[in-house]
Amino acid sequence: MAYAHLWAQNIRDKEIIRRTKEDVHSLGRFRVLGPLRNMPEFHKAFDVKEGDYMFLNEASRAVIW
Repeated sequence: MAYAHLWAQNIRDKEIIRRTKEDVHSLGRFRVLGPLRNMPEFHKAFDVKEGDYMFLNEASRAVIW
């Protein structure tokens, strides 16, 4: 929860467009959604199931280690 709160943003559409064009970093939304969807611990902790917005099947998840 703290991780999501850290990157939570409430910004206007115009600012989203500006940041997308000028900032090399991803918007906070994508800094949360991307990594968490790939973590089996996240799926287990929040009981994420197929059909849920954050669900990503195991075959599609990034495995680094």
